[in-house]
Amino acid sequence: MKKHKIKNKHFFVLTMIPVSVFLSANYAFADDFFDPAFLSFGDNTVSDLDLSSYEKDDQLPPGEYYVNISVNNKFNNEELITFDSDKENKLTPLLTPLQLINFGVNVKDTPSLKDLPEDKPIINLSELIPDYQFTFNENKLDLLFSFPQIVMKNKDNGSTDPLLWDDGVPALILNYNVMGGKTESNGTKSENLFTQLYGGINFQAWRLRMNASNNYYKSSLNGKTTSANNHDINNVRLYRDIKSLKSNLKIGEIFPSLDIFESFPIKGISLSSSNDMIPESLRGFAPTITGYANSNATVTVSQNNNVIYQTYVSPGPFSIDDIRQSQLSGELEITITEADGTVRKQIYASSGLPVMEREGGFKYEASSGEYNSKNSKKKSFLLGAFSYGLPKNITVYGGALISEKYYSTVMGVGTSLGKFGALSVDITTSDTTPENTHQREKGQSYRIKYAKNMLSTGTTIDLAAYRYSTENYHDFNEINNFQYTDNAWTHGKQRSSLRLSVSQQLGKYGSVFVAGNREDFWDNKTVNNNLSMGYNGSLSNINYSFSYSIEKKKGDNNTWPEDRRWTANIQIPLSMMSNNEFAKNSSASYSLNGSRNASTTNNLGLRTSFLDNKVGLSLNQDYSHNSDQTNNTNINANYTGNITNSSVGYSYGNNYNSLNANINGTVVLHEKGMIFSKQAGNTALVIIDAPGAGGTKINTGLSDINSNGQALVFAGNPYNKNSVALDVTTLPDNVEVDSSVINVYPTKDAVVLAKFKTKQGYQVLFTLSQNGNELPFGTIVATESDNTNSGIVGDNGQVYLSGLPAEGTILAKWGNSENQSCRSNYNLKKDSTSIDDDNHFIKEVSLQCQ
Repeated sequence: MKKHKIKNKHFFVLTMIPVSVFLSANYAFADDFFDPAFLSFGDNTVSDLDLSSYEKDDQLPPGEYYVNISVNNKFNNEELITFDSDKENKLTPLLTPLQLINFGVNVKDTPSLKDLPEDKPIINLSELIPDYQFTFNENKLDLLFSFPQIVMKNKDNGSTDPLLWDDGVPALILNYNVMGGKTESNGTKSENLFTQLYGGINFQAWRLRMNASNNYYKSSLNGKTTSANNHDINNVRLYRDIKSLKSNLKIGEIFPSLDIFESFPIKGISLSSSNDMIPESLRGFAPTITGYANSNATVTVSQNNNVIYQTYVSPGPFSIDDIRQSQLSGELEITITEADGTVRKQIYASSGLPVMEREGGFKYEASSGEYNSKNSKKKSFLLGAFSYGLPKNITVYGGALISEKYYSTVMGVGTSLGKFGALSVDITTSDTTPENTHQREKGQSYRIKYAKNMLSTGTTIDLAAYRYSTENYHDFNEINNFQYTDNAWTHGKQRSSLRLSVSQQLGKYGSVFVAGNREDFWDNKTVNNNLSMGYNGSLSNINYSFSYSIEKKKGDNNTWPEDRRWTANIQIPLSMMSNNEFAKNSSASYSLNGSRNASTTNNLGLRTSFLDNKVGLSLNQDYSHNSDQTNNTNINANYTGNITNSSVGYSYGNNYNSLNANINGTVVLHEKGMIFSKQAGNTALVIIDAPGAGGTKINTGLSDINSNGQALVFAGNPYNKNSVALDVTTLPDNVEVDSSVINVYPTKDAVVLAKFKTKQGYQVLFTLSQNGNELPFGTIVATESDNTNSGIVGDNGQVYLSGLPAEGTILAKWGNSENQSCRSNYNLKKDSTSIDDDNHFIKEVSLQCQ
């Protein structure tokens, strides 16, 4: 079956418009019939021209077409779809089960589809899915699918079928960061070079990761030189997905996944549920909204006058449990619109905490290994923890940790209090025999957390938390660090702590915040009190902020030393003063930093950027009010390139000067070569492979496509659709792509391949004739070397083809008889002229077809 690439705008204009206009007349006949005898081919009429493909409204012949796909009125993708003619000679898309999955069809649970081969086209889809329909607009190449909701995965809003998850290709990933500098201060000269590497290997579903660093330092004073060179390798871990369990298996140097016990470093093995594998609409806590509909009704959920969720329900009781967690906290307005237009409203208040789960939500973790920290004991342990969402917006959570001469449990409950916020309460117990006393000690630690968001007033209590621990309570960190650090439980063991954070939005006037914490300890009289407050605002693009903090600490001698700090900042864009290019990308800033126990520092800065923000420059001047009247000047420049980020800085002041530089980036080695890019960090990556498309820009790229036709982009949404799009306006003049968008579904930290099919060569508008007569419209024209590179002759014997070599042969066919085909050789260097269409040069060639 041929691929008819009606993707290019020139072909659409030059061939489809005259063909569609000529064939657009519709009369009240059972079937349209076009008599080829009405068409002339020179002095003769064409009686045998095969126009059967154009006798229906679907005027295109069967084949493969890149089309814009929408599913149930929502755009899905741009994809190559195979079309065939049905019994009525109507073009019908042939879909595979894998394509249906990509469209959101629940193939696995649909009896008529679940046993079909994933990659085999379905011939009789309308028989397998009742009420399935499609509409194909061949002029716009828009393909609209309509599937009944019963076969759609409408319950898990935002879910992706695991069959689409891609573990990626084998790859070696290396993120590097190198910084170095020289400093001279009061006669001492020093230099340092710090290198940090992070990365590993991907193979199928397995990921190996580690951190490595090396720090070189050299110092000289009065002819005496000292140096040191330290290196370290840490966080070595191996992990993979267990898709059937929606879980992660991790081996090596890791941390617990659930925030139920106090966090501590582990060297061992862990199996835990993966939040990323759960549909976004089912993550975390959200209330179950219930109601009753008298007819086929529309249910709309609004918050702060913004619609955040809408669905259709059948008559009778309904339940909504798939509102996204990010859309929660505060009052929800539920609107039920019946079929006759009747509207009913109700208010539903909701609040949550990070530990809470929606009804039926379940998270777990099982770990085993040893405590992993330098200068500490290495006690072996077993750990299990869970959280589960119950009805009535209640979550229970708990766990147990078992080690040598140590046992600890946690039990807690969290609940939504509606308009009064959310509350969680838990108790942690410990049972241990300390080595210094050899006496069994039992203790408890009680914790309360509270959160509240009042959208109507803009007030948010981000977190209010209180913990109280009895004197004989010990967590696992204390057990392993006793006698190794100065913070053993007999010297500074925490008794209680209180934290509070409140923010208030002031609309166009900005926002204010207040935060504080208090903690005291057993076996000493130390009490730490901290209070901070601040204000942020903006006016006419001028940003400003102010903060003030107080720190008081009670010592063993009952004294209360106090320190107060304050800061004020203002940033002014220079574009307010001038419209020149320099001012548009520049800003001035001033900051004031002061402290009761230290000097007050003034900082005046100027920042600018140019070359599309690739180059940045900044100049800062500090002046401190102290006995030395310190002055410091800092000059910095940074460059953001296609394959690396780099910076250089110089500072000088009273009796010192310093020069530093930094460079960082990412290297990925894979089966098709090596890619250098700006630093990608710890995320899934997409390797773009678009041969010949060097220099093309990408919608989410870390860099443009390189000279090898490759580039690296982030895939920040693992287990879900990530769209990678090429900016076709930046393609080289001799390159086209069949589809400019590819969707990928990477698993965590995968390196997936997005292969764009490119056509490299000339764009040509042929005018074809035989024996002095123009070839009739409807003639199929293809290149001899690649018969999938084809087009259809429109008016005046013209056809557009792209991706052609400088010379070759084209074939034309307008019927089934031997005398209804011809061929012609072309040489673009000799026989063509050029026309400029939107700065994309098209060759124009007239040929006699033999």
